Amino acid sequence: MQSILVVDDSATMRKLVERYLESAGYRVTCATDGQQAHQLALTHDFDAIVTDLDMPQMNGLELIGALRHSRRHRHTPVVVMTGDHGARPEAMKRGATHWLHKPFKRDQMISAVTTAIAQSASSA
Repeated sequence: MQSILVVDDSATMRKLVERYLESAGYRVTCATDGQQAHQLALTHDFDAIVTDLDMPQMNGLELIGALRHSRRHRHTPVVVMTGDHGARPEAMKRGATHWLHKPFKRDQMISAVTTAIAQSASSA
């Protein structure tokens, strides 16, 4: 079973994404901000990371940067979910691999994660 880390400071959004991904057969771990996600990523392997950008402690851009500097998650696909359309170039520059605009539907989330993992596996 593939493992996904979901990062968002909104409990409602975390629960929604968790429910979507679990219904597709993924094992989901949730974090409330980038700092908590980074700590989890130091000791756990994830097949993909789904993150919001606007969060306290460590935002999504900072998290992506930290992941890309770690040996464990240097190549792990990162799906950014946000309503901030202007942040896309910076997120992609820092190493995000996929982008999902809020609000999104269940099938869009599952497709983004499935595609990210498949592309990562084919380039490995």
